[in-house]
Amino acid sequence: MVTVLLVLTVLMASGCGKKDGFGATQKTYFFSYKVGLVDGASGIARRAGLSEGVIGLTVVGFGSSVPDLATSVIAAAKRQPGIALGNVVGSCIFNVFLVVGLCSTVRPLNAGTISAFDFGTLAVGALLVWLFGAIIGRRVITRGEGAVLVVVYLAYAARLVMSIVE
Repeated sequence: MVTVLLVLTVLMASGCGKKDGFGATQKTYFFSYKVGLVDGASGIARRAGLSEGVIGLTVVGFGSSVPDLATSVIAAAKRQPGIALGNVVGSCIFNVFLVVGLCSTVRPLNAGTISAFDFGTLAVGALLVWLFGAIIGRRVITRGEGAVLVVVYLAYAARLVMSIVE
């Protein structure tokens, strides 16, 4: 599934702005992909008896981050670290401030099943990226530090899955 999402994202990103035979652009399909992801994930949550918060933290969170992953991996491979890291940092800043801010002005957001541990993990992630990228060493996130970030995410995801199974 991960490979399929990555391939679709790269294909959409490489053709962004091109029109198909029906006059629709790749951006239109990408928007439809995101809307379908949210609708489909909400349906899965309801049918499986899971909270929408858990589905948002897993399926929707992962699915909506795949484009960032593809963009950053391509930029890193092309030796464009500013794009690779700026894409992620910019996206996080946008999501935390503008998306949460605008959504809560439309309707107050109840954190529901999103726990203090989830919010704490977000804060720890931001702190680690800040420490690795701006404070420690020579402003380079090394392979070892990258591995730490991956391990922290995998541990978080494992804890999340375990909380569902219990």
